[in-house]
Amino acid sequence: MACLFNQQEKLDLFDAMLMIGAIIGVPLGLPVLLGLWFKRIYWVTYFVILGVALAPSIYFTYDQAQNGTVWTIQDRMLWLYVAGFVGLLISFPLWRFAKQSERERIDRFFTKMHTPVDFEKEVGAANDGAQLKLIGVSALSMAVLILLLMVLPNSWDSRIQIMCLSLFIAVIGATMLVTAKRQSKVSKVRQRVLEDDSIDLKPEAVRGTE
Repeated sequence: MACLFNQQEKLDLFDAMLMIGAIIGVPLGLPVLLGLWFKRIYWVTYFVILGVALAPSIYFTYDQAQNGTVWTIQDRMLWLYVAGFVGLLISFPLWRFAKQSERERIDRFFTKMHTPVDFEKEVGAANDGAQLKLIGVSALSMAVLILLLMVLPNSWDSRIQIMCLSLFIAVIGATMLVTAKRQSKVSKVRQRVLEDDSIDLKPEAVRGTE
């Protein structure tokens, strides 16, 4: 495969990747994407959308090989999305063939998908502060490494650009560290309040202190 790509003089590897994604990847992934947005879709719809979306891909490949017509990636993607949506419209009447068990399974899926995530119940204690601290330290380290490029021989314009980029990343990292420190303090205070049984957090008690 590497030798074949090496022999290609008119097609770069990046262009080949985009071409394969437009010809094969989009028709395969488009039915899955549409299935997340539209509920009343029968399982046969996947193959209907796939077949309709593959039609432009086959035509583009044939037209370019026989007639030399150049189809850009943008044109290919546009017509693939249009064809996929047309295939979706064609397959809507197939919903009446769906069994009751399949409809219930689809209803459960969409109900679960639209149910908000209960972080404390499903994941546990929030660790936003730890993540902010980790990313902040990484950002500051990256800023220092970028700043080391100042040692290399460069023009003053390049040095200013390196300095500005390093400063920008450092500001973001420092902001994350400050935010993480504040969240850590708030979490400690909240934990103390929850552990202190003498503090009544009921609404009646709070209104009584006002």
